[in-house]
Amino acid sequence: MESRMKQKKSGKSYIRNRNAITLIALIITIIVLLILAGVTIRLIIGNEGLIEKAQKTGTAYSEQEAREKLEIALADLRIGKYSDSSYNSGEYINKNLEKQEMTVIGDIVIVNDWKFEIDRSVPKIGNSLGKGSQNDNIKISTETKIREDYVNANILANIEYEGTIIEIIIKGQVIEVPEKIDGAYVINKEITENGIYTIYAKDENGNYKIAKVEVTDITEDMDIWNRQDMENFRDKVNSGRTFEGKTARVMADIDLEGSEENKWVPIGTDTISFKGIFDGKYNSIKNLYINEENKKNQALFGCVEGGIIKSTILNDVNITNTKRI
Repeated sequence: MESRMKQKKSGKSYIRNRNAITLIALIITIIVLLILAGVTIRLIIGNEGLIEKAQKTGTAYSEQEAREKLEIALADLRIGKYSDSSYNSGEYINKNLEKQEMTVIGDIVIVNDWKFEIDRSVPKIGNSLGKGSQNDNIKISTETKIREDYVNANILANIEYEGTIIEIIIKGQVIEVPEKIDGAYVINKEITENGIYTIYAKDENGNYKIAKVEVTDITEDMDIWNRQDMENFRDKVNSGRTFEGKTARVMADIDLEGSEENKWVPIGTDTISFKGIFDGKYNSIKNLYINEENKKNQALFGCVEGGIIKSTILNDVNITNTKRI
């Protein structure tokens, strides 16, 4: 009897011990699961988690889809620019984009709620503006400085804003955001071509401000078709445009109508030299008349330094000059 009692007690003790071990194992398992669940939750909903990454991927895809839709529409418009006599950069573009359920507000086109700035002169997409709104608290002031020889220029932009600017784009090119000094971001952008330059500044909330600068004074390649064009070319050089790195092309035979009344003033002066390329393309320049007895360097070109004159034919030249030519 006593032996049976001991066995019963021993059995109960075993069960209690086994239950305790099972409970401890369960607690440990729960703790491990909670830890794993915590890691999983962080992976799913935390910063840079799966959900956030998926949202970003979806957003990027949505914007790219809208951009591609607009790019296709603008490609069709570029074809229309050369094939449709009714084409213009205003209403023609607006109507064609609106037919494709796009909203046009000035140079901003809205596609599936995404905003894009367009360059109507091409036409093409200039900047992607996201889904933000224009922020008039961002102030952009600009100044253009042309180099003395008119070869290039600098656009100086002063962007004033109490908040933080996170992105700056000038004519499609991303500009490194400079350090903010006295409440303003100062940009100095060198340019080598004329045109309309759009300055786009976006803040930390995705809102933006746009400003435009038109540059027209940089020297460009030039085609010369007649006496008037030749005189315009000469006047540009003599006023300081050296044409360095640029080309002037004679596109047809030119009559300078030589006479005392129409006597020729040379291209280039004692202080301003022509430094570009003058390509006569084997066209004839005739009736060059000069009668300046007391002036030097009297010819079609007065002063050339580092420039090239090629394929140029002169006919019926009449120069009276007692100093060296």
